[in-house]
Amino acid sequence: MQSFRPGIASAKVGTAFVIASLLSTSCSSNAVNPADSTAAPKADAGPAHYFGTFRVALWGFLDGAVMGTGRPSEKPENVYVDGQIYDGPYPDRLLETQLPLPADATPGCAVYRLSPPSCEGINGCGPDSKNTECAANAFTRPCVCAAENDCRPYPTAANAGELSVTGIADTTGNRSWTLANVSNTYRLPDSLQLEYPGFAEGDTLTLSATGHDTPPFSVSAAGVAPLVMARDSYTLVHDPSASDPASYTAFDIEWTPPSIAGHTKISVEIDLSRHAGTIGYLGCEVEDTGSLTLSAGLVSQLVAMGSIGGFAELSIERATSSATSLGEQGEVDFEVTSANEYVVAVEGYTSCMQDSDCPSGRVCDRSIKLCGVP
Repeated sequence: MQSFRPGIASAKVGTAFVIASLLSTSCSSNAVNPADSTAAPKADAGPAHYFGTFRVALWGFLDGAVMGTGRPSEKPENVYVDGQIYDGPYPDRLLETQLPLPADATPGCAVYRLSPPSCEGINGCGPDSKNTECAANAFTRPCVCAAENDCRPYPTAANAGELSVTGIADTTGNRSWTLANVSNTYRLPDSLQLEYPGFAEGDTLTLSATGHDTPPFSVSAAGVAPLVMARDSYTLVHDPSASDPASYTAFDIEWTPPSIAGHTKISVEIDLSRHAGTIGYLGCEVEDTGSLTLSAGLVSQLVAMGSIGGFAELSIERATSSATSLGEQGEVDFEVTSANEYVVAVEGYTSCMQDSDCPSGRVCDRSIKLCGVP
């Protein structure tokens, strides 16, 4: 099962990343014209291998006042379209280890521990590294420790030429338009306003590139229905019959199922340690049936992992995906998603932003947003 981390800035580690914040932090005046004759394609001794992901995302945010993030107290309906292609696989920065499944584990779900790898055995990944390539390029193309004593360089974003999208309506009704290329990150142009959702469930959405560093390509995926949850409030409940403080009951999630059965998948993640330094999560990838029960064993295993911080997060995503091969030169993935995030309360723990949020005799540890003893 692939890890699903929409609430953390790593939606899919290891291929290419789609970071929604790039849409708001880039400036259209920096856009690159892929047809510019001065921007010559790379001259390599052999063909590069390109790895890319593009995403159409229908996204809803939780009340920012509750999250303590400073986001507005509203749930905007947004359509994001963005993505990148790299000239190599993007290295992981955290190792993901699946914990043993409890006897009552929900099919398609597991608890995962995250830990950073160590490259101390080769003197790290900087200029003193025993990895000669990383040492030589430490200040021009730095490496990262991707596995035990395994340093790998960060890949470079590639130019795919002009990239057009068809099947998603803008506010004028036009269903064919071009993404802006900002330093080889593709995003919506500032002047383009999309309808929400802009397409119907099952519609064909197509992404086409003229090619530049990469070969030309075209890839299509099916549209999804906006994800509608049965409720906006969630709590992990301690088992009142158990003496173990980490023993919790099963956790139910419900949503409106799609009109087209078998057409989409659902990914779920609960992260209790987001504000205490993420050490793991409970993740699922299941059929889109409209309901899911996370077993008591899995929920208890997650709580027992520890490092619980305030404002724990529940993320849920509906998705379809497709991919196109670039022959011997790699692959480009195309995902269409609808996702939401919620704060999930954890019985026995009180989230806080200030001391007045805490029960009598407790104070707010602002570093982890959790009430504790003075």
